[in-house]
Amino acid sequence: MRVPIDEKNWAEITPPEQLTRFERKAVNATIVYEVNPASGLPLIKASLDDEMTGAILCLVCTDWSLPIPAPVHDPKSLDKLTLEQDDKLREAVIPHIQAIKGGKAPVPANEVPTPGSAS
Repeated sequence: MRVPIDEKNWAEITPPEQLTRFERKAVNATIVYEVNPASGLPLIKASLDDEMTGAILCLVCTDWSLPIPAPVHDPKSLDKLTLEQDDKLREAVIPHIQAIKGGKAPVPANEVPTPGSAS
């Protein structure tokens, strides 16, 4: 699916319903659960959001109109984005992150009824 990332540029993003376990493992690998030994409360790194979105974008952002390689070819390209472009890409992969976390995972439409579903 093509999403705008600024007034003139776009990015091609694999739809969230095409995610596999591979993408889930890549995003989950960025999450480290730590506990503050003094308080016993969980510690959340401010960079977690950057790491999660970066991990998924490097797998699902397959092409774009920018004059640098897409993230699937060079993950460091993400560091060259403007904040506006980065915000648009983050917004575009919210459904991907939700699917990976197990919430509201989109599924492909079942266009043809299976034998067991016919009345």
